[in-house]
Amino acid sequence: MSFATKHNKTARSFDLNTEGFPFMTMKQLFNDPMFGPDTIYPVDGLYVFTTKYGEKPALVSMANRFFISMPAHQCEEVKKILADPDDIQAIKSGAVAAKIVEWNKEKGYYKIEWVDVELPY
Repeated sequence: MSFATKHNKTARSFDLNTEGFPFMTMKQLFNDPMFGPDTIYPVDGLYVFTTKYGEKPALVSMANRFFISMPAHQCEEVKKILADPDDIQAIKSGAVAAKIVEWNKEKGYYKIEWVDVELPY
């Protein structure tokens, strides 16, 4: 197995075409009247991107055609999810969703809260 094949598993885990998808911030979505704080986003994929400020997780919403930029403090959690084949399969099967939660109103801090989706089988 080549080095690239061995270490580039995250990008291959979901096999989604996200070309042209914009990054949306949680603050934008939380305060947008079209989405707001009660919206549940289907999770179609998770990624960890390297930016000039370090690693940053993001989730993919294929239905909405955008990435949701997650807080850096959830990066380790996302890495654990990406390392677990059962978690990857749950996401691929449509059993995982997310909600944006404001956890410090004074500072305007948001995080992702995971939501289980009842599958019809």
